[in-house]
Amino acid sequence: LLKKKLLENYDPKLPNIVIKSDVDIPRLEVDLSLGFLKLKRMAEPEQKTDFIFEYQLDWDDERLTWDPMEHCGIDRTYLSREDVWIPDVTVTQAESSLDFREEYKKFVSLNSTGHLIFFVPTVTSVLCSIKVRDFPFDSQTCSIKVMTHSFRSTAYGINMVIPPAIEIASPLKDMGNGEWQVISLSAGLERIEFQDGSIVEIGSFDLFMKRNPAFYIAIVITPSFIINVLCILGLFLSGSKMSQLGMTLTNIMSLTFILGILADVLPKVDELPAIGVYVMVNLALITASLVIVLLLPYIPLPSYFRSRVEKDKTRTEKDKGGEDDEEKTARLKPVNMALLILLELANLVNFLVLVL
Repeated sequence: LLKKKLLENYDPKLPNIVIKSDVDIPRLEVDLSLGFLKLKRMAEPEQKTDFIFEYQLDWDDERLTWDPMEHCGIDRTYLSREDVWIPDVTVTQAESSLDFREEYKKFVSLNSTGHLIFFVPTVTSVLCSIKVRDFPFDSQTCSIKVMTHSFRSTAYGINMVIPPAIEIASPLKDMGNGEWQVISLSAGLERIEFQDGSIVEIGSFDLFMKRNPAFYIAIVITPSFIINVLCILGLFLSGSKMSQLGMTLTNIMSLTFILGILADVLPKVDELPAIGVYVMVNLALITASLVIVLLLPYIPLPSYFRSRVEKDKTRTEKDKGGEDDEEKTARLKPVNMALLILLELANLVNFLVLVL
């Protein structure tokens, strides 16, 4: 009986908004309260982020009021979503925002004062500008923005609300995933004024997130550093030119493979990520080491180094009956040791610059 009376002259297609040019009428205020937020996935190549985004709409409709005393003390009832007008709320700058419930499960809570509550659980995919310069030690800010496309801001407004209880029910540490940690969450409102004087309001929930780099440190950065250390040592200590060449080509192939992996997981933008610079420097160090080792025997040495080499060669021949050849003697060249130390230091500096 109560439902029949409420909906008798009620049109759910007619919004609860009244506009008169000569009368100052308060605009309809819709509160959008965050109910639950969880990061599902950040797709860097596509520059989009998927969230489980659940929110609650609160608004008043004076057409749906009644006196509880006239209806057996009933103070609250529930109506189907199709029976009442629902405020226009559009998630903007989003690829999709889907309410995964079936239609018959969508209900609106209504009390006797005409206050309505509608809960909306969605899986929302928003576009997010990914800055990759500091990858994998980067931080990103992604926003879920909402607005109305149907009404002017003078007649209709959306208020973004983060209830205090959400910090208890869903703390920040639980909003991220294994790769990302949510550092802060805030609500914002942006007002855009056009040349014709109209104003558009865009509300947002802004998340500041920091990446957990442990995976990339353990799988890419540290192994690449260790391989470079061993490869540089092998180049300067190995006497066989073919083994030096084979070792270097193997390392170059592994670094090129790593670059291919990074190209698949990062967006194609105009800035090179830190880990990409790190791998490129490693590649340059290995290539430079090979060139130095191959060309050094054919480069005339300064008189000081040449005298040191001759002394070391004479001493080695006396101690071992002249059994050592020139390749073994070359291992003790001061210039070789100096270059070895220099290249290893460059490799270490490259590693420290990235991780610190």
